Amino acid sequence: MSTRLAAAFRFLFGLVLLAWVGMGLTGWQPPPVAPGAEALRDALFGSGYIIPAVLIVYLIVGLGYVSGLYVALASVLLFPVSLNILLFHAFLNPNPRSLTIAGLLLLANLGMFWLHRSAFVELLKARRQPGS
Repeated sequence: MSTRLAAAFRFLFGLVLLAWVGMGLTGWQPPPVAPGAEALRDALFGSGYIIPAVLIVYLIVGLGYVSGLYVALASVLLFPVSLNILLFHAFLNPNPRSLTIAGLLLLANLGMFWLHRSAFVELLKARRQPGS
């Protein structure tokens, strides 16, 4: 992938995340979910902190992607959120539309890992810690 195309992908993905933050701040609610998923969704929204925490992650990652700063770190922060969204929809709310959106989010996140894989070389080296 060319450098310009990679930068455009990163920038657009960042804008999508920032748009989701804007939707969350305006009180947007996700579409209805399957009955089995409703209890978990209500608990997440009812907790008062999980959804705001996810929006903060989206904000940090979106700003990182749009600015081009700390992109590798932003990708690491986003991964558990994007994986859990996909798993939620795969197991609790399996409809084609939500699975597609969740899958695209995870694929975009994995794409960012791939584009910035050189940043993870040292992190992924197996080393024995002193004293172990």
